Amino acid sequence: MSDPDALLADQPLADPLLAALWAADEPPAADAQFVVAVMARAARRRFQLELLGMLPVAIAAGAILWALSPWLDVVLDRATLAIATPAVAATAAALAMAFWLWTCVEGRHRPLELLGIDDAP
Repeated sequence: MSDPDALLADQPLADPLLAALWAADEPPAADAQFVVAVMARAARRRFQLELLGMLPVAIAAGAILWALSPWLDVVLDRATLAIATPAVAATAAALAMAFWLWTCVEGRHRPLELLGIDDAP
């Protein structure tokens, strides 16, 4: 087999930019776009894992609220006339769950830690 560098050495490159890159002695110190792309992918993966960790808690909270909804309806109907509609109670529960999930995403709480599971790397 012949050396590929020897085969390319006697052929001129059509692209002057490519020829200049091949002629450079050393590669660039760091490729900023590559570094940013790798960091973005790692951050995206961590975010997906955080969401996956919150999924059981969100499902459990939704199931508990669904199970308690008949009782909550009776309690809220008797407690006050201002909060008599189910839409207001459902909105309050959804806002409470959204706020809790937001605090988990922001890093104030880790959902697996709330369940007693240590997921620290």
